[in-house]
Amino acid sequence: MLKRKYYSDDYQYRYCPFGMSTLHQKGRPGRAKPAAHAPTGRNHAKKYITNEPNAYTSETYRPMITRHHLSLVIMCTLIPGIMAFPHDLLLLCILIAGSCTGVLLPDIQMKVPATRRILLPAWWVTRFSTALCVPVMTGVYRALRHGIADSGDKRLTHSVPGVLVIAGIVLAFSVILVAICRPAMNPRYIVVFPAGVMLGLVLHLAEDACTRKGISPLFPFSRIRIAGAIRPCDTADSRIGQYIIHHCSMAAVIAGLYLAGLLPESLSFLTGLFAFCSCLFMMFLFSDIGVDDESKHAGASRPAYQISS
Repeated sequence: MLKRKYYSDDYQYRYCPFGMSTLHQKGRPGRAKPAAHAPTGRNHAKKYITNEPNAYTSETYRPMITRHHLSLVIMCTLIPGIMAFPHDLLLLCILIAGSCTGVLLPDIQMKVPATRRILLPAWWVTRFSTALCVPVMTGVYRALRHGIADSGDKRLTHSVPGVLVIAGIVLAFSVILVAICRPAMNPRYIVVFPAGVMLGLVLHLAEDACTRKGISPLFPFSRIRIAGAIRPCDTADSRIGQYIIHHCSMAAVIAGLYLAGLLPESLSFLTGLFAFCSCLFMMFLFSDIGVDDESKHAGASRPAYQISS
């Protein structure tokens, strides 16, 4: 019921269960009245997609949303984490906390959750990047004569240079914390956290590269764009759920082999690393990853999103 295709003489739209968006009338954007034969009601949020040149917006092709990022990063972190810290549950928890923090930091355009208050801590994590990391990035790029017109551009933090800046700032804070707490706290507990943050940042880029929106890995020095075929807002696309199940199964198998004594401890970390890389490879393979130049798509007309009935 949520994914059906309706047509009228003037409108073309699809259902999107994640909220309302701007309605478009063919030839003239703006608010429009739905076709008379279309179902109505507060439970039916309708989204119009047209062939007009300016109808292609970020609402059409979204990056992964917060719950997808967190689910995937927890599973992906467990695989090498179990092998790296099999006898220290606290270090494993710190690594997972760091990766969950890192996977949230690039989302500088995240809005304050209006209904799901459980995501409010995630929004506060993103404010660290907005308040501290983005000004550092824009200052560095300006010094390198690569000025940024919009400091809220998500490409700033969804790129390799941006990730390195965020990781460097987190590492600097960790070093200061180690210097302050060294007599009273094991430095390993503080060092593992930034390692988890770096892992989360890398996984964020890898996950967003699987979506239609994609990432610009070398922004602002290059316009190369990496994008896949996943639409996170599309409930008909079950690939993200399949990735989560696959990663969870892989973590369970790795943990089971180790606990059963079938996996030599000398090979445990390499086995976990191999399983982690295989999970990323599977995501890239089934997401139809491609590389192109984003400047080719600037202002271009995009075909309407056709949804089979």
